[in-house]
Amino acid sequence: MDTAWKYDSTRSNYDGVFFTVGFSRNDGIVSSVIRWITRSKVSHCWFSFKMANTPLLFHADFLGVCIGSKAAFALENTVVAEFEMRIDFAPVIDEMLRDLGAAYDYAGIVGHLWVLLGRVFGRQWENPLQRKDRWYCSEMVSYFLKECGEDVKLPPASISPDCLMRFLETSNRACKID
Repeated sequence: MDTAWKYDSTRSNYDGVFFTVGFSRNDGIVSSVIRWITRSKVSHCWFSFKMANTPLLFHADFLGVCIGSKAAFALENTVVAEFEMRIDFAPVIDEMLRDLGAAYDYAGIVGHLWVLLGRVFGRQWENPLQRKDRWYCSEMVSYFLKECGEDVKLPPASISPDCLMRFLETSNRACKID
């Protein structure tokens, strides 16, 4: 990792919109099950950015792809890690906005169990139930990072929030925010 590069909350990487990728958990049953199955300390991931000095989240949750208040999200969730991204998001902004309102990929989450089973046997199996018109959180975040040129190794439908977080910890295009 480039140690000379430090987080600067005043910096912007897209026309006044500052992007980060964050990872979180909460005390709910779904978060607990995800963390237990993936043997992880995180269960969710998202993009964060500021518009008009208001911190917002762009993420896929059980209601689908949405934008919401980061402050309201933080009331019910614990942010475990957040990374400033040294990536130009301009090429994907329109596609991200088109995906607002897309449904949650419940089938893809079930298919992710197949991917995890493959890992137990030392195999890299594709997610057989992933839907092209729906997203779950890590699938969406890794897809847009790949579209921006980030070298995420696993297919978007085969990555968990924990795998993505561990990848960003080693990426020279991500800087962990303390």
